[in-house]
Amino acid sequence: MNGYLAQSSLGLIAALVMVGAAVRAMRRRKLTFSLFSLWVLVALFVGLAAPVSKLARNVAQEAGVSPSGVVLGFSVSILLVALWRISLDVSNLRRVVATLATHTAGQSTQFAPFGGQGVAVVLPAFNEQATVEEVVRSIRAGGHTCIVVDDGSSDATARLAQIAGATVLRHPTNLGVGAALRTGFGYAAAHGYEAVVQCDADGQHPVASIDALIHVWRTSGSDLVVGSRFAAGGSYSESMSPVRKGVIQCLAWYASRTCATPMTDPTSGFRILSRDLATVVAGELGDHYLADTFELIVRAARAGYTVTETQADMRGRQGGVASARGSRLVLYTARVVVVTVLHLAPSLSRPNRTT
Repeated sequence: MNGYLAQSSLGLIAALVMVGAAVRAMRRRKLTFSLFSLWVLVALFVGLAAPVSKLARNVAQEAGVSPSGVVLGFSVSILLVALWRISLDVSNLRRVVATLATHTAGQSTQFAPFGGQGVAVVLPAFNEQATVEEVVRSIRAGGHTCIVVDDGSSDATARLAQIAGATVLRHPTNLGVGAALRTGFGYAAAHGYEAVVQCDADGQHPVASIDALIHVWRTSGSDLVVGSRFAAGGSYSESMSPVRKGVIQCLAWYASRTCATPMTDPTSGFRILSRDLATVVAGELGDHYLADTFELIVRAARAGYTVTETQADMRGRQGGVASARGSRLVLYTARVVVVTVLHLAPSLSRPNRTT
């Protein structure tokens, strides 16, 4: 029995060490969430297998020093070390690809705006040819610079955006909305714009709402202003399932507590960021779903940036298909909740209030 307890204890210790190493790597941006999840599952397996497997019992009965147990333990250790190394390499490769894509997009700009004047509107776009031209024209007609980040579209999104007068930055492959926003925010900040509006390319946000958002940002002095469909005075023309609305309400409750200000729409993709925050986000935002909305609100507030919400009029998607829906939407939402609530994402760089 003593050998069995010892074996079980070793299994539990090994599992805890693996989970601890995975959390540490995640917080240091050395591990993607998918690979982090894999390591948690491996740790769970190790922790459960040690006390319940027949082999573990046999090895324990032999005082844990049988040749088969030693060989098995040595082999498993080598495999785990190799898997850990591969996990870090894959995560690093993903970051390198994203960095190269951002650099390539900035070097191959198809239309350059005048820098340093007012506010730039950034549209992340993936296969949005049905709406992007009209959206860009309306933004340009409202007197705003429009930057479209084509995130590896296979349709005419980039060409139509360019025809409409947008600055077009192109990713050679689809990297996710977070990577697209990093590219757009970085470009706008580097060209001297005082603030950046994040807007969807599917026609949900009227230009009048953009002007109202900019006004609130200028008068409030906040680093981040979120346009809400659900705040008093806001509107949204598309129906929403009770489950989705319930999830948004839960996220809003958590965001409100973190920001110390009422938040009703933490998943809104319509917001404005100061140049300081946009510069930080350009280097530190994740590329996964909801990283640019709920996670950004929470991480910005934790880092000391001021966050405000205001009402906004929004419509339903005017064309195209949402990139995240169904089971993928559920998984992505679960991922951002786990990462944010457990503080697995690295802290954003803090604002420099002396400048």
